[in-house]
Amino acid sequence: RTEQNRTEQNRTEQNRTEQNRTEQNRTEQNRTEQNRTELYTPINRRAREKYGDLHVRRGAESRLQRADVQRSSEPPHGGYRRQPMLPHVSLRNGGWTMSDPQGSLFEEKPSQSRLVRRDGITDEGLAHFQAAYPEEAITKRDLFYYVYGLLHSEDYRARFADNLSKQLPRIPRVKTASDFWAFSKAGRALAALHVNYEQVEPYPVTFPHGDPSLGPPSDPERFYRVEQMKFAGKRPTLDKSTVIYNANITITGIPLEAYEYVVNGKPALEWVMERQSVKTDTKSHLVKDANAWATETMHDPRYPLDLFLRVITVSLETLRVVRDLPRLEI
Repeated sequence: RTEQNRTEQNRTEQNRTEQNRTEQNRTEQNRTEQNRTELYTPINRRAREKYGDLHVRRGAESRLQRADVQRSSEPPHGGYRRQPMLPHVSLRNGGWTMSDPQGSLFEEKPSQSRLVRRDGITDEGLAHFQAAYPEEAITKRDLFYYVYGLLHSEDYRARFADNLSKQLPRIPRVKTASDFWAFSKAGRALAALHVNYEQVEPYPVTFPHGDPSLGPPSDPERFYRVEQMKFAGKRPTLDKSTVIYNANITITGIPLEAYEYVVNGKPALEWVMERQSVKTDTKSHLVKDANAWATETMHDPRYPLDLFLRVITVSLETLRVVRDLPRLEI
């Protein structure tokens, strides 16, 4: 009998607990429904909109779809009047109100052009170098090319090799103004080569097969199509003076010296050979076709070939300018 009584008591307690939970859930649901009803009443909705409540929704809208405006109180003529959700506060001036409500956060004056040229060299940096050569009229452009020329100096790279491997380069002042102008002039020449590489003259190589000078092919896209350039010969005795462009064209007479111009650990010519090709990405399976760029963007099927020949010229001219740089004396 005692066990039966205990079992009945436990059942009774469980039933009461279940009933209480059910009643609590119903109460919570009723409260939620009431809150939703109050939220969407016209009075509460307009009040929340007026004070910028970002959680206001209308009907089936599940998120706020306007960037910086909301509809607020109805004007006498009907409809809604558009008002800013946020005040005209500048994010740059510590929260003070903007004098012009239409002003941009990124402009000092509304009438200012959207494209603004800014110098990469500070006034303090220019003054630092002008103080070293007080007799010279040095501009920021002169200093920019000085830096570009200095970074190509073999003396500079060798002397500060450890620093350059760990941190950004530091730019010293050379001893004499004549050396400053020598580095600046060299930097200007190098920049012209490296920026306008597509306009330099192609290097005069020879074509034992497929000489383009013999006349235009009947199907240029097929004739100049490149899959992957490769050197003549076999490893380890590759002949880098000869490049097999495709089945139609072979290039010979490439100066081996041109491979001495290295960019990011690889000769510039080998970068061209690697990138001017057709490859399929192993993960995305997207095809990277240099021929498509040549025909669709450059409108020249022989663009990869001319690019290779022009980079030969750029490489040789770069080496010539670098070798003429003065010795680094700080």
